[in-house]
Amino acid sequence: MAYDDDLSGLDTSEKITVTNDPLKILLLEDAVIDAELITHELSRAKLQYVSRRVETKKDFLEALK
Repeated sequence: MAYDDDLSGLDTSEKITVTNDPLKILLLEDAVIDAELITHELSRAKLQYVSRRVETKKDFLEALK
């Protein structure tokens, strides 16, 4: 579904809370260079974030705890 497709089924009654807290990103990525490209683009967009890269499903699931 493209972003501008029919969104009539979305529940828009929920409120969005904006905070000054950085976005927390958990990257499941086995290639260091790809993770670096992602974080580079996030920095270029001037997003405040903290990221952690893991390489395996096991590590990803553990990091979610």
